Amino acid sequence: MPSSSDPEIPKTVIGALFLLLRELLPHKPSTVAAMLDTLGVGKSQCYELKERLRETLPELLHSPGRPSVRPEREAELATLKACYAYTTVHLGAVRVNHSRRQYSDGFRNFMIDLVAPGGPAESLSLECLAELADVPLGTLKSWLAVPARKPPTPEHAEPTTTKAGPDDGQAGGDQAATPIWLTESALSAQVKTILTVWPSWEGTFMAFCQAMSTDFRIQRGPTFIGNILQVAGLRERQPRKSKEAPWSRGAFRTHFPGAQWLGDGTSLAIVWNGKRYIFNIETLLDAASNAVVGFAVTDSESADALGQAFDSSLETTHGIAPLAVTLDNKPCNTCEAAAAAVGGAIVLLGTPGRGQSKAALEGAFGLFAQAMPVLAVEGGSDREMARSALRLVLTAWHRGRNGRPRKRFQGKSPAQVFLESCPTHEDTEAFIRWAQELWRQQEAYRRTREARLDPQRLETLRIGLLDLAIPDPDDRLAKALARFCRDSISRGLATFESKRDNGTVPPEAHRQGAYLGGIIANLHTRLELERFAVHLMKQRLRARDLTLEPLARMAAELRANASNQEQKPGLVKAFLQRALEAPYKIDFLFWAKATTDTLVSLPESVRAVLCETLVRRVAKAFATDRDRRADLIDRLVSCVVLSPVLTTAT
Repeated sequence: MPSSSDPEIPKTVIGALFLLLRELLPHKPSTVAAMLDTLGVGKSQCYELKERLRETLPELLHSPGRPSVRPEREAELATLKACYAYTTVHLGAVRVNHSRRQYSDGFRNFMIDLVAPGGPAESLSLECLAELADVPLGTLKSWLAVPARKPPTPEHAEPTTTKAGPDDGQAGGDQAATPIWLTESALSAQVKTILTVWPSWEGTFMAFCQAMSTDFRIQRGPTFIGNILQVAGLRERQPRKSKEAPWSRGAFRTHFPGAQWLGDGTSLAIVWNGKRYIFNIETLLDAASNAVVGFAVTDSESADALGQAFDSSLETTHGIAPLAVTLDNKPCNTCEAAAAAVGGAIVLLGTPGRGQSKAALEGAFGLFAQAMPVLAVEGGSDREMARSALRLVLTAWHRGRNGRPRKRFQGKSPAQVFLESCPTHEDTEAFIRWAQELWRQQEAYRRTREARLDPQRLETLRIGLLDLAIPDPDDRLAKALARFCRDSISRGLATFESKRDNGTVPPEAHRQGAYLGGIIANLHTRLELERFAVHLMKQRLRARDLTLEPLARMAAELRANASNQEQKPGLVKAFLQRALEAPYKIDFLFWAKATTDTLVSLPESVRAVLCETLVRRVAKAFATDRDRRADLIDRLVSCVVLSPVLTTAT
């Protein structure tokens, strides 16, 4: 009997069922009229409903068991389950901040593995995968794009750390835990929550702070949360670098006024009647008295500009010429015309890349920029009128500066110190000997550097500069760059070409040579340090150093778990992930070498397919230093392009 809670079936439906059963049964029941009279329903409705039931009945009958699922549907369900499982376990992997989504490196690697050979989404289209994972199609395509072998390297390396930046802090992995020395009585509920959630967090540090505020109701700022994590040993802040090395302070040596002048040029703009003109200000400054002795306003920095500034200085010093003049290493200062422009004084070249060699003059340029307003003159538009006005302004400022008393000179001005100076004969002879010895050392260094130039490096640079359309008359630039190692030259030329394709190279032709030189010099320094770290790692491995012994033990455990050939690709990924997360340089080199050694041992067909997936993971690991990513990509591609013997030797 049906219960009172069951829905009531209309009598017409029952009558239609009786009619249908009467036709289907081999033995007919009683008459139709008597049956319908018993129910109290009409014939027409029951006969009409009977025909509808007859048409519907085949659709209600199916074979036993569950209906089969399409292969595409199975892949979609597996992908949805995998995405749900990952985002549930890894908090902060996907974060929405002001309608803008942020994804962790682990989530990017997870999406790359989904479409890798054997992954659940291997057969799905990118459009379908983007819809299932709720990731914009353009973003997903950028993750799965294979980058070039050597991505552009910046001219100056950006100092970053894997887990220390204020905006890019990452979780320390499963190894982070609440310290034992933090007792339950000393921890508040907020501190407990922070220390509990952070080890499993994979987003950025700022996203973690926002999650603490919005999801966990912890109204604390990034400074408080960062202090808690740093005290607990779960995160380290990036230390600020000193602007100047402590050993470089006070390294500049001064003698007596009139002994040494410093010369340099700087660009200065003046607006005249709505038009902007740029001039070069060639300035000479006395190193001992800190007095600006002369200047010249020219169109560009050249030997002629130096001569004009020197003649102006002689008028200021009443014809007293210096014994030596320090200039930078620009070609206009190293030619014979520059030596003739200073009237026979000893020309000393400043140390490349060391602003301390002309610190007093650079400071004078800075004081001028701070003291003077924007030079905007209204009136005529003639260029010579603008030059004359600029000369008057500079004259007034330099005279005021030279006449200002200084504490270091016991209340005297730089002009007074220069004019009242009376060096002895012994002081003059001592300075001349010092300047000549410095000049002799510079000449010996120049001759030694030219003697060590490698013909192969010179030829490589000549061909490279010709291909890049960088002018190099008399092979001056090629000789200057040939002193760097071959790897830095090759990678520097490739980096410059990549940056030029991306439009990040200065358009001026005369600046491209200096830009290329900076790239090669930085690469040379970085490669030298990396090779030093490799040799140091070998020595430590021999001595079973405490730093590398845990790494070697961990690598041995991973290799033991991947005994057969089918598990080797997973082992390569595990080594690569530890290289990306390595906090120290020597750890990175250890895991990078373990990655390439294992990858080389795989068959060539498997190696090529796996390398593409690995390169994608490295390129999208934005929390890792850019130079490390470039090094890893170079190592991985070399394992496919080069022979195993050559790769292992490298």
